[in-house]
This record gives sequence, structure tokens and C-alpha cells, in this order.
Amino acid sequence: MKSFVLCAVSAALSVLAPFALAAPAGPSPGNDDCLACHDDAQLTATDGRSIAVAAKMFADSVHGPMACTDCHADL
Repeated sequence: MKSFVLCAVSAALSVLAPFALAAPAGPSPGNDDCLACHDDAQLTATDGRSIAVAAKMFADSVHGPMACTDCHADL
């Protein structure tokens, strides 16, 4: 019985260990972090499309009160 319990505990720990050892996620970048690059009118993606965001226009729009990461959650 004792070996069964040890085996069960060992199995449970081996399954749960990767989750316990995962590094905690850092804080999401703030809008100022994003706009440090994206406020450049010349900024383009690798396919050539513009990925620029005019900071003043963004702030004055309906999106102004939002964080970039509210929609761009992959960051």
C-alpha cells in the first residue's frame, strides 16, 4: 500500500510540476510602450502595410480610454 501511495504522489507531482515551475507573466506593456514605436508614421509591417498609430488621434478617438492590450491581448 505504501508503494502505491508513493507512486501516486510521484505521478501527480510529475504531471503538476511544469505548471508550478512556469515563470509568472510580466506586466503587459502600456500604451506609451506601444506608441514609442507605433507613433512613427513610417512604420510598416513586413508586408508593407502601415502599422502606425497617431498618438493624438488615438487619444482623441473612442479608443482613447482603452489600453492597446485590451484588444491586442497576445502582447
